[in-house]
Amino acid sequence: MIAKKQNEISSVTVPIDHYKLNNIISEEEVVFTISREDNRIKAIPLLSKEALLSTGLPEKLEFVYSNFCIVAANNMEEETLNAIKQIILELEVQDYFD
Repeated sequence: MIAKKQNEISSVTVPIDHYKLNNIISEEEVVFTISREDNRIKAIPLLSKEALLSTGLPEKLEFVYSNFCIVAANNMEEETLNAIKQIILELEVQDYFD
């Protein structure tokens, strides 16, 4: 069994759009390591730098989720917010917010 880091709470896999040559968009599964520091949730996509560039995501997503709302995020771009929403849905399936 792999020991989790002190503030690591979960790992989730969510569909993320990848932008390829000639404006082709493919949806691929991306694994995120999720951790929590105080009220901030941090999600780190487990992707190479090249793959990260094709998604438009930052190296880490940080956000505050309270009362079923994204209260704050380190990046408000559409790709990032879509990823955050997918991550929240997966965490809800895992009953993290109960």
